[in-house]
Amino acid sequence: MDYFIINKIQLVDGGIKYTPIGYTTDSEESVSLNTNYENTLEVWLSTNTEGLKAGTTLLSEFFDITPTVYSAAQKTTSVEGMGLNDITGLL
Repeated sequence: MDYFIINKIQLVDGGIKYTPIGYTTDSEESVSLNTNYENTLEVWLSTNTEGLKAGTTLLSEFFDITPTVYSAAQKTTSVEGMGLNDITGLL
């Protein structure tokens, strides 16, 4: 069985922090979480790369509007010993 690790992505101390919060075995839910990530944070970062490099745009501008984003890009065959729970319905 495949397990997709769900990460909670937030702004912490001015940087992006990925925190594993659980897993899903539903590949469709994993795709939905990753599509949402790509359509929000990833697009915003791509669009604002120059401003971020120049210091005229801050990461907090994204996270003020969208405080939390989730991803499920990491796949494994076991979650034993990780202390993670099955999570469904984040979106």
